[in-house]
Amino acid sequence: MEKKTGNRRKYVFLNHTADAMMRVCGKNLKGLLGHGAEGVISYIYGRGNAGRGIVKTIRAVLPAADEETVLVRFLNEVLYQAQEKGLAYRGIESVKKYGGKVAVRFRAIRRDKKRSAEVKAVTYHKLQIKKTKSGMSASVILDV
Repeated sequence: MEKKTGNRRKYVFLNHTADAMMRVCGKNLKGLLGHGAEGVISYIYGRGNAGRGIVKTIRAVLPAADEETVLVRFLNEVLYQAQEKGLAYRGIESVKKYGGKVAVRFRAIRRDKKRSAEVKAVTYHKLQIKKTKSGMSASVILDV
């Protein structure tokens, strides 16, 4: 499963033996976080992950030791909101760095569709963010 914007792939799922693995791309950290969140939600709910009702704004304050930590912590927050609160990611409003932390404001909406897959966690296993000509990319493993 993959999702494209124009000629660029936002995320694509790759073969992995026991877990799910996706490659995420973005122009910058905000794009990488957003496309990673879209990938996690599409894995959990499958295609057509529209929700109903009021869009809620969520603020996540994450330790910013490095970009990998921010990515994993943010995707785990998206996972928590989806699996525990039934809220599906809808878009990032802002990403602000301050005092060794990153604050991410994002929108989510209540899901009316049952999950098609369970994800235990987004992991650090083999995670490395790479700089590319068009921005950034990372391979992310989901523990399923």
